[in-house]
Amino acid sequence: MASIDAVTDEDVRRAASGSPHDAERLMHLVTPQVSRMVAARLSPRPNQWHVAEEIVQESLLGLTQGLSRLERQDTAGLRAFLSRIVENQVADRLRKQQRKPGAITGGHASLQEAVGRLTQTGRFEHVLQASGVSPRTAAAEAEQVEQMLTALGRLKEEHRRVITFAFFDQLKTAEIAGQMQISRPAASMLLIRAVDALRREMGGGEGGAYDRFDGRKETGEGPA
Repeated sequence: MASIDAVTDEDVRRAASGSPHDAERLMHLVTPQVSRMVAARLSPRPNQWHVAEEIVQESLLGLTQGLSRLERQDTAGLRAFLSRIVENQVADRLRKQQRKPGAITGGHASLQEAVGRLTQTGRFEHVLQASGVSPRTAAAEAEQVEQMLTALGRLKEEHRRVITFAFFDQLKTAEIAGQMQISRPAASMLLIRAVDALRREMGGGEGGAYDRFDGRKETGEGPA
């Protein structure tokens, strides 16, 4: 299955050098990741799910156009660049739709359809395990992903953002701190609190969820 985890630093350098073949392969590998990144950002707005695929394609186009300008031509640089692109694309789309309220349609059925697509494009085991959930079947996973996205949308903004950066964008703690304009220790503690809040929203109680997932608190490293 296509996965950004299969991307190496050399893959990024080759794609950034202008190789069409390597750029196409890179896009194939990162597409499931981009889908999850968009999903996390739309989670508080279930009536926006009908535009999710459009945002994914716009984000991939932005990545294609910006590959040659990557400041860091490695996997960490790629993840950080993708995070900025998706953040901007989602925010831009929501601003446009706010100016055209009649264009906003969709609802819970759209969310269910989107969850089905997302569970086919890549597993959510990192964030589900962090929240205390370990689904054993594809049907259970789809149900838990829908529950997770709904719960994510109920969190306060800073908790939703830090979980999105850590588990969906897969940024390191230092990069999360930069994105949120807070200190590195503050980002680490915020993530611990946010995961516990997500765990409570999903009915899993509280306490130690991030420790069990990552095994670290103040090492300065984010989730793998």
